[in-house]
Order: sequence, then structure tokens, then C-alpha cells
Amino acid sequence: MQRETACSTPSVASESDKAELNAAERHVFDAVVVRDESRLGGDTNRTSLFIQDLLDAGVRLFYYFTDEEVTIDGAVDKLMINVRNFASSIGRRSVRGRTNTT
Repeated sequence: MQRETACSTPSVASESDKAELNAAERHVFDAVVVRDESRLGGDTNRTSLFIQDLLDAGVRLFYYFTDEEVTIDGAVDKLMINVRNFASSIGRRSVRGRTNTT
């Protein structure tokens, strides 16, 4: 699985997201390494669900920028995933505001 471009749109799960989750469930790969959560999706809620689905399928998720493995072992982990996704969303909005010419 290769995904290293920031995703700025999906309000619905993309076909590639569906294909990746199907491959994860079939154990085609066992780990995903990305810079951070912003590389997994552009929608805060869907990205959190995508992370949960990957982990539920037994796929390990790593962020190389912070040198960490993503786990969801309890309420604090769930909160942190959502806070980080929220921060990424605010960052995208800020960039969009600075670069929007219309």
C-alpha cells in the first residue's frame, strides 16, 4: 500500500480507501507507514474511522514524522486521534484560506 499525498476532499470513502480496507482485511499487508494522520484523509471523522478499521483488521500503523506506532488501547488514545485529526483539519483550512484566490 502506498499513500503519501495529503487527501483534501473525501466526504465519502474513496474507492482507494475501500480497496485498501478490503486488502487489509485479507491481510495483504500488515503495516502502514505515513508521515502523519493528514496523509490518511481529509475528513476528521472518516479519517478516525479509517484508522480504527485498519487497526481492527490487524494492520499496524506508524507515523514516521513522530516515530510512533498508533494504537487505540483506551479512551485517551481515541481522544488523541480525534484531537490530532482536528488539528490537521484546522491546518488545511488555514492553508486553503491563504491560497484561495476566489
